[in-house]
Amino acid sequence: MKRKNLILRSAFILMVVTLVIVNVFNQLERQNYQSTIKLDYMDSVRYSLTQVEKNLNVAPDVSVILVEADQSQELNQELTSTDLSKLIQTDFLRSSDGLEFMRNPQVEPLYFSYQNEKNVPYSFFAIAKKTDAGTLLVSKDASIFEVYVHNKEMLDFGLVFSLFTIVFVLLFFLDKRIFTRILEMTELAYEYSENKFSNSIEIKSNDQIDNLAIAINKIGKTLEASNLINTQERKLLEHVYDFMETGVIYVEEDFTIHELNTLGQRFFTSFIKNDERRHGIEQFYEDLIMETCHSKEMKQVEIQQNQMIFDIRFILVELNESADTHGILLLVKDITTDKQLMSIREDLITNVSHDLRTPLATIQGYSEAIKDDIAETLEEKNEMAKIIHEEATQMSNMISSLLALSRIKAGYSKLSKELVYLPEFFQKVLNRFYESLQREEITCDLVIEEGIGYYQMDEDKMHHAIYNLIDNAIRYSAEKGTRRKRYIHIEVRLDELVDDLLFIISDNGIGISQESIPFIFERFYKDDKARTSPKNNGSGIGLSLVQTVVKEHGGKIEVESKLNQGTSFMIRLPLLEDV
Repeated sequence: MKRKNLILRSAFILMVVTLVIVNVFNQLERQNYQSTIKLDYMDSVRYSLTQVEKNLNVAPDVSVILVEADQSQELNQELTSTDLSKLIQTDFLRSSDGLEFMRNPQVEPLYFSYQNEKNVPYSFFAIAKKTDAGTLLVSKDASIFEVYVHNKEMLDFGLVFSLFTIVFVLLFFLDKRIFTRILEMTELAYEYSENKFSNSIEIKSNDQIDNLAIAINKIGKTLEASNLINTQERKLLEHVYDFMETGVIYVEEDFTIHELNTLGQRFFTSFIKNDERRHGIEQFYEDLIMETCHSKEMKQVEIQQNQMIFDIRFILVELNESADTHGILLLVKDITTDKQLMSIREDLITNVSHDLRTPLATIQGYSEAIKDDIAETLEEKNEMAKIIHEEATQMSNMISSLLALSRIKAGYSKLSKELVYLPEFFQKVLNRFYESLQREEITCDLVIEEGIGYYQMDEDKMHHAIYNLIDNAIRYSAEKGTRRKRYIHIEVRLDELVDDLLFIISDNGIGISQESIPFIFERFYKDDKARTSPKNNGSGIGLSLVQTVVKEHGGKIEVESKLNQGTSFMIRLPLLEDV
């Protein structure tokens, strides 16, 4: 609206200036024309006076009056109209101007314009001269001059009025057809620049202005489509960024940081950010960024933070062809799991070969002894056969656990749930360890909270899981003599706060190092400190199998342990039915 008012104001000022100039020229032209006519009249009167003095005839439109005392007489017998002569004799000579004019005649003719008693206007040019016979008054009717002046003023007024009318009509047309339309297009263009595409310009005709409006409407539709596509692509990229397993961080030349996805923001906040430094980042990362900028080559580093391993790539991004503007893109990937899997793969052959080599060597040695009759007595052969059977059973159990775990992970194994009487269930599991507990001199007690009876679960799989936990407690028990009493405590109770059934297996064995706790449920993982004990010859897949079985039942397993003090495993199962 301000721009429209400015245009109208400018046009109005231009119009006024134009009218003033035209009016000035008209006034000058009118004054020049009036002056010319006036001089002609005056010359005519002056010439007529000269003719009278020479007793010559004068023009029929010139009045010659001789004034003597109070008497006046018209001398021009050929006067065409006597109206002027009568008006001068009856009105003018009796007026104050007339009396003054007659007492003091002027050298040059004078112009007089009056109205008589009947309000009839009259005007004339007159000159007077005293003679012996009296005063001669020569005059000429100037009514034609007055008509010209009046008509000229009316014509000038009409021209000015017409010009004003034309200008206003033109301004009205320009305002309606051009200024208003241009203002609409300007405002619409500003809306388009702000990504507002709800409005458009109405097409009223087929002139150039409306052709421009059509073009702007098409531009708006194109911009709206492009904006929609860009918005969809941006949202798609945002989703892709957020669900990427790689953190993305962009660093500008002035070290302004932009975290482009959630992982990038998390990594930046946890490890890179340092508000105490000038650029707000750690010195290590600042040096790498500067080095990448100078060398213009990708840098790749592998760092370990809080027992997590990250692969970070520093990539130079040139934002224009001249490479005057650039930034650094940081791609951060958590490779902790990859490293663990790589370690597990490397350890798989070592663990399996180690766990199978010893029993195979024992079987091979004792079978050769029996074959070669090194064992002479029947008792010795039976003892060797017993050892061979135990070693084969151990290998069979390990292979069975591997196969069971693989089937469960692949989804081929399904739960066969049934109501199981828990006191009887746990007693069956403990009966399998009777000899081991006696041999190791370990006390094992079972405490089942009053009121707990049946629970719906897959008895075989849960039996296998509890067996592995108790077997581990025996394997990783403390050495004899290091504890006043070695024990395994089994507790079954309800957690009424969250409606969970708890199986807790605790011991006071050698414990698990804090570094190993996050990884003990990985397949083939063994605590390095546990390997030092000769009796800890497990396969490293028992706890992985336990966790898988518990998850199949909708529960979870937790562990608490302190090195050289003991370990406690707690299985939480959803309370389905309590009898």
